[in-house]
Amino acid sequence: MQHFQITGCDHNFRSFNLIIVMLPIQILAVGADPVLSRFDINGMILTQIHCASQSAFSVSLHPSGVTAMGGYGDLVDVISQFGSHLCTFRSHCV
Repeated sequence: MQHFQITGCDHNFRSFNLIIVMLPIQILAVGADPVLSRFDINGMILTQIHCASQSAFSVSLHPSGVTAMGGYGDLVDVISQFGSHLCTFRSHCV
């Protein structure tokens, strides 16, 4: 599993952040849109799951297949290996 973070700006000089996780048979991507996208290795979209935060800056995979995505507003979305949205919670610093 490889993680990549891409940061840049579009033609209107708005900054963006894109997190890409490469797995043996699929690619996960999150970024400025409130969507977790799964692609096959050829770039075809498998699923797009809407998430609670307006944008994402972190994605983590558990060996069980569960995905956690952290984003704007201290929100964390938990998504099952089958693509269903399990829950959303807000994290707090201690």
